[in-house]
Amino acid sequence: MIQELTLSTALDKIRNADDPFTFSRWGDGEWRAVLKTKDTMNCDHHKFFPQMGAELADVLKRNPEYMLGMQNFSWRHYGSRITKFLADNKVEGLQWYNSDVFHYGAIYGHMQDILDAVNSRKVLIVGPSHLKSLPDHGLNYWKYVPVPGRNCYAHLDNIYKGILAKIDGKKERLLISLSASMPAEILCDKLYDRFGDLHTIIDFGSLWDPLVGVRSRSYMKDPKFKI
Repeated sequence: MIQELTLSTALDKIRNADDPFTFSRWGDGEWRAVLKTKDTMNCDHHKFFPQMGAELADVLKRNPEYMLGMQNFSWRHYGSRITKFLADNKVEGLQWYNSDVFHYGAIYGHMQDILDAVNSRKVLIVGPSHLKSLPDHGLNYWKYVPVPGRNCYAHLDNIYKGILAKIDGKKERLLISLSASMPAEILCDKLYDRFGDLHTIIDFGSLWDPLVGVRSRSYMKDPKFKI
């Protein structure tokens, strides 16, 4: 079900501005929201709003045409329930790719390769305040849209409007980098509908955190992990 996506292929796609793509990544937080588990918040302490879960489910029910990333951890823990959800909603034919292609790239020492590809594009960063300093740490973005550090779903409309204020009417092909927790998949869907034939839209999640000294994931706290 999950198709392999190599880092080299993903980076080639990023460099090719003339062939925009959208990559929406579905981890355990997104799936717990969709499947309505009993959890109250994800690992970053973002709440599971019922309406957010419904909106995430609706994204998949619409049978999106863009690239969808499936986290291996999610598949191992919720695979049978995910399969049932997809079958019940007649979207079992969705094509999934390995969602952690960039994170594994960073783990295995390829962060500079990722940065080189991203820096070849004009980049809009959408993410929490600590990412604002990325130009001092190797990622030379064009513009930045802030995202609250907690419960950004409650501010989703304002985040979307902030993105539109930067890119509406912009004809140059952009790379939109999203780091907005679970609502990033809602943003991917909304932005694809409006700009998917012009801009590349990727949910990079926490990938940029260690560049600015934020060790938000367990692999980033490993002494062997180097940037």
